[in-house]
Formats: sequence, C-alpha cells, structure tokens
Amino acid sequence: MQNHFKKIAKTIKDNLRTANNKSIELFEELPNGLTFLDIGAAGGIQSRWGKVSKYLNYIGVESDPRSNKGLEHNNKFKSTKILNTFAWSEEKEIEFNLCKKPMVSSSYKPNRELLDQFSNAERFDIVKKELLQAKPLFKDKGCQKIDFIKLDIQGGELNALKGLEESLNNCLGMEIEVEFSEIYKSQPLFGDIHNFLESKGFYFFDFINLNRWERNSYNDFGRCVWGDGLWMKELKTFNTNDTETYLKYAAICSIYGKTEEAIYSMQLLGKETPSEFRRILIEQLKIQNKERRNFNLIKRLWKLYSPDSSLKLIE
Repeated sequence: MQNHFKKIAKTIKDNLRTANNKSIELFEELPNGLTFLDIGAAGGIQSRWGKVSKYLNYIGVESDPRSNKGLEHNNKFKSTKILNTFAWSEEKEIEFNLCKKPMVSSSYKPNRELLDQFSNAERFDIVKKELLQAKPLFKDKGCQKIDFIKLDIQGGELNALKGLEESLNNCLGMEIEVEFSEIYKSQPLFGDIHNFLESKGFYFFDFINLNRWERNSYNDFGRCVWGDGLWMKELKTFNTNDTETYLKYAAICSIYGKTEEAIYSMQLLGKETPSEFRRILIEQLKIQNKERRNFNLIKRLWKLYSPDSSLKLIE
C-alpha cells in the first residue's frame, strides 16, 4: 500500500505543477499586471505568488526595522515599493512589542496565559518596546487602488483593514492570517475580521492553511490556534463593462486552485472573455479534475487505514 500511496502522490504533484504553470499563463494575459499589497512583508513573498512575481506591482509594508532590511532591493517584480510604515486604523503613536523572534512582534502584548501552555513560548519574550507612529494606509497614494492584499501582522490585521478605507472598494481578494484563540491579549479574532469584511462586500472562500498546536510540539495536531483565510469580493459588485477586473479576479482564483470559480466569473463576463484566457482556464480545470480524482482515491485508501479520520485537500 505504501508504494501505491507514493505513486499516486507523485501523480498529484505532477498535476499540481502543470496546473500552476497554467496560472502563470493567465497572469501573462493581464494587460497591466496585478497590484499586490503585502502588509507584513518580512520573510518575502509567498511561494504561490513568487511564481508570478514579474507580473506584480508589489507594495511591501513592514514596520519592524529588524525585518525590512533589503526589501527595497528586490527587483523580481514588475514594480516595487516598500513602505516602512505601521499600518493602523488611525494616526496615533503606538507602543510596539519587539519579541525575541522578530516575526511574532506585535502591537498587542503576547498572551502568556495561553502561550506558556505550549513549547517554545520564549520566542514571544518581549526584548524591547518602541513607540511607532501609526497611520492608515489609505493616506498613501500608492495604496488607494489595490487588487489583492496579503495581511500578516500578528493580531493587527483588523486595524490595518480599517485604515485602508475606500481602497477596499477596488480590492478583489485577500489572504489574511487569523487567530481562533488570543495569542495576543484582546486581539481581534477570526469572527471579528470576517464580520468586518462581509460588511465590505467580501465573502469567505476557504482556509489556505490551519495550524494546530499540541502541548509539546507544533506538528499540526491538537488545538487549532491560527490559520490563513482567503476572502474574495462578491462578483455581483463588479462592473460588467470592466473586463480587466474579471480577468484579475479569475487569475487570483486560479492561483489558489479555485478554477471552477474562475470559469464562473468568465461566464458572467460572457463574450468579452478573451479566447486564450478561456482556453487556459479550461485546460487547468481538466488537470485539476485529474488531481482530485487521484486525491479521492487516496482518501478511500486512508479510510481503510484510519476509519475514524479523514483527509482534506488545502490548495
């Protein structure tokens, strides 16, 4: 059975690689590329977006001076702009907690009552506090027309979203790190973020990633503490005369493996859909369907091995 698993897994991997190549072809068809706002740019752009980086007008936002070094020299994008800004809902001075591990630093204090129940909690030790001047990103002209947002700022996501104001009217989708438990004291949680975005015309599409903690390890078992969610703008809000917006929406769906939704948006666009764009999407859907048939076979085999559990595909 082990060899059978390996063979199917290799087939799925090959299909995914081919499907990813189709996503790249779609981005080649976008006349002006796609404007990507990365709030919490430390660590660089995600791998799924790195494949289409040369078609992105990239705006990176990173306030921690330990993490933003070198970002401005990144030349792999169509265009690059780096803002050493602390994104917030209003202009104010905020005390920022610099933690032992830079990527968990936050404007919110770590919730040690929760964190100390798990291993390696010392990465949240506050080593220094700094006063930062925060401001709404909408005040920066470069952030007033954004196609897609990636948000990962350790509990400050909702405040940053509120500071984008009318920019959200143009935004087509966003991937946001969300918490289900208070890693930081009094931070907004998944429900708070979802309710706000729903009021702005976005719908929750899917979880891209879920992280579970056990008491002595972070091996994706145990308590579900945080994850990354995908929200997309409701299609009914689109102007049917704006072909480029539909193409961008479909390209975003494609890169997240939501090919059926991409094709549905092209059906709404109708005869204005470029024939090459439609052809690429149909080919991608065929490849994806092969991948899912193989995955369903793995699920059935897994049920034989572990009847009381199930496998889920996160694309």
